[in-house]
Amino acid sequence: MKLIIIAFALIATVSTACQQGPETIPGKHPNISYYGRTDFSDSLHPKQWAAGAYFSVGFEGNYCIINISDENYSNRRSNLLEVVLNQYSQSQLVVTKDSVTNIVIGNPPDELMKTLKGNVVRCFENYFDTTSIDDSHYVLVCRNTETAMGYTQVNSVTANHTLPCNLGPFYAFEFIGNSITCGAEADTTLKPSKDYQWGDWHRAYYSYGPLTARNFKASWSLVSVSGIGLIHSCCDMDVTMPQVYDKFVLRYNQKQYDFLHAPTHIFICLGQNDGIQDSTTFCNAYVDFVKQIKEVYRDEHIFNYFLLTSPMADDTLSQWQKQMLTSIEQRLKDEGFDNVCKYFFSRSWNSGGVSHPSIEDHKQIADELTIFINNFFKNM
Repeated sequence: MKLIIIAFALIATVSTACQQGPETIPGKHPNISYYGRTDFSDSLHPKQWAAGAYFSVGFEGNYCIINISDENYSNRRSNLLEVVLNQYSQSQLVVTKDSVTNIVIGNPPDELMKTLKGNVVRCFENYFDTTSIDDSHYVLVCRNTETAMGYTQVNSVTANHTLPCNLGPFYAFEFIGNSITCGAEADTTLKPSKDYQWGDWHRAYYSYGPLTARNFKASWSLVSVSGIGLIHSCCDMDVTMPQVYDKFVLRYNQKQYDFLHAPTHIFICLGQNDGIQDSTTFCNAYVDFVKQIKEVYRDEHIFNYFLLTSPMADDTLSQWQKQMLTSIEQRLKDEGFDNVCKYFFSRSWNSGGVSHPSIEDHKQIADELTIFINNFFKNM
């Protein structure tokens, strides 16, 4: 009889623990996992600048509130965030209109909603109508916009009960590139052309890098800047990728990155903004850049380097890039880089804004790259 009473007492205790709330955790908490370049110098409020940088957190119950601050750089309407619930099954776009935004997922108690200050964006309200309060969920928040739009700072997460959400990928993919890799101009449905300003059509979550990574259940990091090149950048930009590769704020060459989290596979997609250059100068710079990456990450962490042609290059530029990457691959192998491989995209994709790839184009690019990587892994 005593055992039965104790059992019921334990059940009641667990049930009460699950029902009680809300629980609020700070931005830097073990239950929140960060991917991509993340600045933890503020012990409670991690910041992310890069396109495609993201974080995830698990929770029990029918609500979760994520409180973020936005840099509102240059008084712009600022960043676009992709909010994804439960295994990439559905996503919703959030615009951080104010300096503080509360992303409200599900249906928090009215008393809790009344305490929120700043912009409130509701997501997935109807999703939880048929779920139990004890069900576990996870949410992923990804930056669609890039470093020139300012940081996203995570202040806190509130839920009935938060859970660790380390997705535990075996692979960590890093994609180095320009506006294509950023997912710039990929979604022209977000705003009419007559009202468009740069950044309005960014959709990094659906760019070829994250799409490819998700095909392998890998994490991803985008080290990319619109307009940047290897030795020549466009649009009056005063930096190149080798100059800013070691920074958090890539566009403005600011804030030293710590390189604590090494990728397993690195994809380099540069050259669109360089155009056709002196072959020797370009090849030397490319080889030096790969050596730079090897040095900062200690090459034993990196399984493979993939050298990619530009997926929006015209025929002339594409042919020149193929010649360059063939020479660069051989140079690197001659210097001991056995883990280097080139890949030439089969065509050019230009159906998005300003002749960039659209979301559908990015899916096709990712599918093509995924087939190549799968075959590469099989032949290793």
